[in-house]
Amino acid sequence: MVQERTGRSYSTVKERLVVWQQSREQEAAISNEIPADIRAGGDELTRQIWASVQRDAQRKILQHQNAADVDISMVRAEQLDMRNRELEDQLAATRAQAARIPDLEQVAVGLRDELHAAQQQLMQQTADNARLSGEAETLRIQVGELLAALRPPMPPVAG
Repeated sequence: MVQERTGRSYSTVKERLVVWQQSREQEAAISNEIPADIRAGGDELTRQIWASVQRDAQRKILQHQNAADVDISMVRAEQLDMRNRELEDQLAATRAQAARIPDLEQVAVGLRDELHAAQQQLMQQTADNARLSGEAETLRIQVGELLAALRPPMPPVAG
């Protein structure tokens, strides 16, 4: 088909194709090689981009750390606030109990006085009971003697 268009022989067409193919390969080889100054510029650009990416990453890490530190500080502050409220509540309860101490002391003094009076009364009643028991025994004996004196003597029993 190429022979028909060009009107040349196969060998002539083949030679030209070989030449054409070699020139294409050379062009490809030339275009694949990067000149040193361009390569150095590309390396420098790559380093700059990498440094920029690292700075941005460090900045973002620092922002996240700062945000986390703020969050932690807020949580700690809330915990301390809650603990402080608990302690204030406990202190208020303790103060309320402490305010009752004088009243309770007065009640205790009153109870102690009542106990002392009850003990004195018990001792008096115990003494009265002992005296009355002695008097009752004496009266029983006297009643027995009086009854014996009032009864006629019994005749002796024959045996």
